[in-house]
Amino acid sequence: MALDRNCTRRAFLASCSWALPALAVSKSLAHHSDWKLGVITDEISQDLEEALAFLTPYSLKFCELRELWGKNIMNSSQAELERAKKLLRKYGVRVSNIASPIFKYDLPGMPAPV
Repeated sequence: MALDRNCTRRAFLASCSWALPALAVSKSLAHHSDWKLGVITDEISQDLEEALAFLTPYSLKFCELRELWGKNIMNSSQAELERAKKLLRKYGVRVSNIASPIFKYDLPGMPAPV
């Protein structure tokens, strides 16, 4: 949709008013008890404890694990996994998903990741 450069702010807001009910619904759903809002920890930091400490002020109680301390969770030692479990308990965060590379493959004709 092209934006008319001569459009006033009032006209623009009036044309967007259809979105207000959707915003109200999405806000109420965000606080629904069945929702497990969290983040992928290595998107915050490769250090799991640093990532979990970041979640605390935002009251996020779930996370997704993909990499721990610079390596894929599938390559973690038993000691590293135990350390991760202790940190998760310490911060009161639960794992909603493990993003492992199992069943991932390169599509035909696509360049392989480096």
